Parts: sequence; structure tokens; C-alpha cells
Amino acid sequence: MKNTQSLLAYGIAAEDVVDMLTMMGNITLGDTNKLNSLAYAFSQVFGFEKLRAQEANQMINAGFPVWEYLAEVLEATVGEVQEMSEKGQVLPEHLVEAMKLATSEGGNFYNQMDTMMTTYNAKWEKIKETTEITAGTLTEPLFQLLRDEALPRIQGLLEKFSTFLEENPDL
Repeated sequence: MKNTQSLLAYGIAAEDVVDMLTMMGNITLGDTNKLNSLAYAFSQVFGFEKLRAQEANQMINAGFPVWEYLAEVLEATVGEVQEMSEKGQVLPEHLVEAMKLATSEGGNFYNQMDTMMTTYNAKWEKIKETTEITAGTLTEPLFQLLRDEALPRIQGLLEKFSTFLEENPDL
């Protein structure tokens, strides 16, 4: 919600926000802290109407190699893109194109959230299954002992205690 509000506040069209957040989620592999940082830096680029070194560094720290993708989009070297940025020539639309390149089919971040969730869910389900099997195997003898010996003894003691209380109402 915070990221959506931030993007909207910096003038990003409402109809573009979901796509942009999806791209950012793929780039950050769903890491909330990195996503927040990337969304904030991205919003600032729109606010300043240009990419500054500070926002580029925030994006790099969030896991997005922004200079490399911009170099590909602008058909320039990384050094040339950095010089263009210093002159205020790297615009928000260039950044959007770089993110699209990174997250489209063939890009390093294509469908990364889906991949991470699939991998995570599959591993988590395997852990749960293994834990249940192990717990069942380890506790089966204990439950047999409880069922066959402990519970009948406890029940017998409770019956004797109940009889004792009935016979000694003054206690």
C-alpha cells in the first residue's frame, strides 16, 4: 500500500502502478525491504524527472543493476549513461524501459517472484511432510504406551479417588 501511494504521489499513472510494482517485485525477488527501497528510488526519479546518482545507487542496493540495463536501452556504455545521468538526460521513461527489459522474457528478472514462490512453497511443503512423517514415527510408541498402559492406570486411579471421596464426604 505504501509503495502504491508513493508511486501515485510522484505522478505515476494509476493504471501503470500494478505493472511497475510487479516488475519491482520480480527484480527484488519479493524481498520487502528491497522492494520498498526500489519503489522509493523509482518514485524519486519520477519526482525529479531524471535519474540521479543517488537513486541509481539505491536501485543497485535493492538488487537492480540499473546502469547496465540503461546502457542496453540507450545503446550506450555504462560510462556514457552515467555521464548522461549527470547532465539530467536519463529520464523516467528510460528507467521504465530498462525495468521492462530486465523483467521481460529473456531478462534476468523474468517471473522471478513466481519462481521464488514456487521454489519456496515446494520446499516448505516438503519440510512439513517430512516433519509430519518423522513426528508420527517418533511418537507412535509413546502413544501406544499411553493408550495401552498409562491411560488405563490413570482411569483406575481416578475411579479409586472418586470412590474414596464418596466414602469420605467430610474431607
